[in-house]
Amino acid sequence: GVRAPTDLTATAGDDKVTLAWTAPKGESDITDYKIEYCKIEPPTHNGCPSYDSNGNDSGNHWTAFDHEPTDIAGCNNVTIKRTTAEGGNYTLVVCDADVSDVVTGLENETQYLFRVAVINYSGTGAYSGTVTATTT
Repeated sequence: GVRAPTDLTATAGDDKVTLAWTAPKGESDITDYKIEYCKIEPPTHNGCPSYDSNGNDSGNHWTAFDHEPTDIAGCNNVTIKRTTAEGGNYTLVVCDADVSDVVTGLENETQYLFRVAVINYSGTGAYSGTVTATTT
């Protein structure tokens, strides 16, 4: 399978968190990353998904952060030049540098877990380890 990103860090801000990570070594053709967050409420809800002491779902689940691939620093449009006979030029996204993105639209003074995974031609890879941050 596709290896997980490493060295994920989270830096909290006002209603947002900046994530940074390292692309997995040896993975090629990365075109995007799946970025997920989950609200947690320690000490009762420390993981995702989380349940209360009676086994009821808290409603806190992993949620995909909706973004354009090129919103991610390190993911850029690359145009491949081809002749008309070859179908003309085409543009694709290539993520080939240190990567980071700002997850926006979060709640104030709330603790979240974050994780990221590679997206390439073979699908979505393994998730990174999780990190936590509390918005301001």
